[in-house]
Amino acid sequence: MARAHIEFIQSQKVAWQPGAALGLDRRVRVKTLGQDPQDGAWTALVDVPPGEALPAAETLAASEEWFVLRGAVAFAVPAAGGTGADKEFHLARHHYAYLPAGTTLGALRSPEGARLLVFRNTPPAAGVASGLVKGTRDATDDLMVVDAPAMPWDATVLDPKLLHLRMSRKILRAAADGSCRTYLLAGLPHGRPADGRAGLERHPHAEEMFLLSGDLAGPQGVMHPGAYFYRPRDILHGPHFSDLGFLMFMRNPGTNSIVTEWTAEKQGLAEAPPYAPILPPDSPAAWAEPYHRDTDF
Repeated sequence: MARAHIEFIQSQKVAWQPGAALGLDRRVRVKTLGQDPQDGAWTALVDVPPGEALPAAETLAASEEWFVLRGAVAFAVPAAGGTGADKEFHLARHHYAYLPAGTTLGALRSPEGARLLVFRNTPPAAGVASGLVKGTRDATDDLMVVDAPAMPWDATVLDPKLLHLRMSRKILRAAADGSCRTYLLAGLPHGRPADGRAGLERHPHAEEMFLLSGDLAGPQGVMHPGAYFYRPRDILHGPHFSDLGFLMFMRNPGTNSIVTEWTAEKQGLAEAPPYAPILPPDSPAAWAEPYHRDTDF
């Protein structure tokens, strides 16, 4: 069974578990948003407790991507080749890190605590070499930390069929081997086409999203901050509109360049479509419950 289609859940409805549920230190707690039963890849929210440092982790068997939702964390990595001083990394709010397979993490420190969005990727095939700290930002397997708030927004290369969302992006990482693209995507408020209709999309690659702020409406309902979806390749989806605008964390496993096939027929969308998620059959009952967000001023 391949990774299941989830579209969408509110992470507020996902129960916290001890970190051991995902093989992590017992002092962290996790919300597992999605898993691949075949290769062990997963996506989760990870809460790092404040105060004492967590012990050094074992060498990573698979690459990981971290995005800091709140708080800050710091860790050290041994210098490449085992010579020289350890290299220190500090991640503040909305900083991104890519940790290649083969990375050995030193103790994780978070004096005030932190919440991370973490992606554990598919382990590399046997015999595939992985790098550590090389200092080359664009290489596929270099450890990298990106200060996303300091990056400029790019609105120059976007699909004209999505102009109603008036989007910009910040590409955090585009794997040189084409295995994944990770980026932030933002859209302005009042993101509806003039005639209220838009085409449907399909991609030959997967899409994974966590909504950081704003809203995004689709046939499955209105996503609020904390919404998560994993959409396998070749899934017809949309249309999507936004009334409040949005900021989202996006990944495209399987490609570093988005390819979109559009339907000729356009469809409309209710102003507030009811929650009608697509969920795996074994999902907890709470995942299917509507999420009521108080928006009164």
